[in-house]
Amino acid sequence: VSQSRYMHLQLAKILFGLKINILLIANSYAGGYSSSLYSTSGLGTAYSGSATGSHDISDSFFNPAVTAGMNKSEVILSGSFLNLSIDPDLMQSNLAPAGTETRNVGTKKFIPAFYASTPINKNINLNFAVTTPFGLETRYNRNWVGKYRAVDSSISTMNFNPSLAFKINDKLSLGAGLVAQRYEAELTKKAILNANPFVEGYGRLKGSDWGYGFNLGALYKISSNTNFGVGYRSAIKHNLKGITSVNDNLMVSKFKSNTTTPESLTIGASHNLIIVTGKQIGRAHV
Repeated sequence: VSQSRYMHLQLAKILFGLKINILLIANSYAGGYSSSLYSTSGLGTAYSGSATGSHDISDSFFNPAVTAGMNKSEVILSGSFLNLSIDPDLMQSNLAPAGTETRNVGTKKFIPAFYASTPINKNINLNFAVTTPFGLETRYNRNWVGKYRAVDSSISTMNFNPSLAFKINDKLSLGAGLVAQRYEAELTKKAILNANPFVEGYGRLKGSDWGYGFNLGALYKISSNTNFGVGYRSAIKHNLKGITSVNDNLMVSKFKSNTTTPESLTIGASHNLIIVTGKQIGRAHV
């Protein structure tokens, strides 16, 4: 087999491997690539009571109905710092000597969130949110023992979510919104392009897509002190398109791949605790 033919065969293997990797990583949300950083106010209480609007308008991420009946406009800009620590154990490879990745392969990221809500009339409020609900990034040394499996890997999303909150009556409020989600993925790995003489390349896959979904919510005031809320966010399908390359420009081809970010259901209740004198002493959340 000629060297040119051999290199093309190896490239096909590289690109196939990269496509499989993106499917495995993007669909591994059970293992956790949700950022869980929707607002700093909710994060401080592990988002307890968010389904009933116990914090502020950022609770509209879980339940768009919580802003119904608000009589003034509000804007919140939230920021969280994520310090991801991943220390690989001793790994072995049949393509490289045994060894240990000696440094933390996690990354540090600033996760922003923006929320705004304004009343249209006494019963309807317009909300808008920009969040980054899913993402994960790892960066290995380019010469680590697993370099033929992965080097740098990153997935990021950004959600744009307008919604409306309707106050049906003094007891019940409903909410509904549309979600536009930007999904970006980049995966890299080392690859052997030729065995003799030894030629090594750096493969890269980079793609993105816009996906669309919706969110729904309801808030019910059981009493003046007790609220019950439920919120739903739909799954969003993505048809990723992009390019795969070796050494950035040596060999380039297009790729397509499908993935889906998961749906979620949030149910919660809150209750104001009152002592005999009628003085409020706190609020309990579930």
